[in-house]
Amino acid sequence: PRPSVAMEGDLPSLSPEQAAQLAARSGSVVVLGLPESKEFGIDMRTYAIGPRFQGLKLVPPGIHLITTGEMETTGTFVRVDAGDVVVLVWEASTETLRVGSAAEHERCAAAVVAGEMDAALGPYPLNSCDEWSALSRHLDAAALRRARVPFGAVIAPGSIELEGEGEAQPLAPYFDDAPRTAQYVQLDPRQRDGGPALQGAALTAFHLDRSEWLETLLRESYGGSHAGILGELELAFLLFLRLSSLRALEQWKQLVHLFCSCDEALQLRAPLFVEFLQVLCAQLRLAPADFFVDELSQENFLRSALKAFSLRSRDLTLVRAGAPFSAAVGTLSSVF
Repeated sequence: PRPSVAMEGDLPSLSPEQAAQLAARSGSVVVLGLPESKEFGIDMRTYAIGPRFQGLKLVPPGIHLITTGEMETTGTFVRVDAGDVVVLVWEASTETLRVGSAAEHERCAAAVVAGEMDAALGPYPLNSCDEWSALSRHLDAAALRRARVPFGAVIAPGSIELEGEGEAQPLAPYFDDAPRTAQYVQLDPRQRDGGPALQGAALTAFHLDRSEWLETLLRESYGGSHAGILGELELAFLLFLRLSSLRALEQWKQLVHLFCSCDEALQLRAPLFVEFLQVLCAQLRLAPADFFVDELSQENFLRSALKAFSLRSRDLTLVRAGAPFSAAVGTLSSVF
């Protein structure tokens, strides 16, 4: 990547010994054939590229989001382990990155190990590691598979019109290398295919307290784990923030609304709500400056819902979760 103020600020000073130790526990992402006209991004950073650019080194182990774009940005999640070399190749016919073939991987891995590509690999923005970790610590392979965007899949932003009814749909035709939109769990029981229609007292209870519905979703759609629903919360936010996906923004708002509409679950699942608040605080710190005042956010519940949740949850900070809950609520309150 070309030098920039953001990039310089993202690189800590390292001694030769520290650099060698870091390299031993890091991986590389090799990108072949990406045109100079395209922007390249990893996690929370985006760069213009030069003619020698062929990827990044010193990439921390874990899940990372690679983005490319000019007019529209697409993304690909990859997993990097210590010593790994992930190879992505620009496909001119689709204008997307595909996972390299076995032969391409073997050739590039050998070149990286031999140091032959070192000059063409820029350093990962190391000072942004904590920021990315806070936004993706619940995101895992299961969450990506559930959304039908597994490692290596090309993710397109999609549109509200395309995905406005029921579950999000992939772009057709649904080939492995074709861009696809993320599919999310349907959070409204009134729109779920084959779901029971809510009537009378059940419908009233749903509007007053969605704790029972949260339990149903955790059990039937998220594998019974807190990580499942929190992983989707993180995925939706990241695809909104990095790909400008409006459908992802809608799913994120619906998940936040679900959490903010629970009373009984606040006490029964206090650890889940502590984690939710921690994720939410990390996200709101990086939300656009006009997130609560622009046209998109002005028309929805977000600000009032979060304020109401903050006020309601203060009474429960010492019930089960104690100090962590109290600290998270305090941080949330400071956002407004």
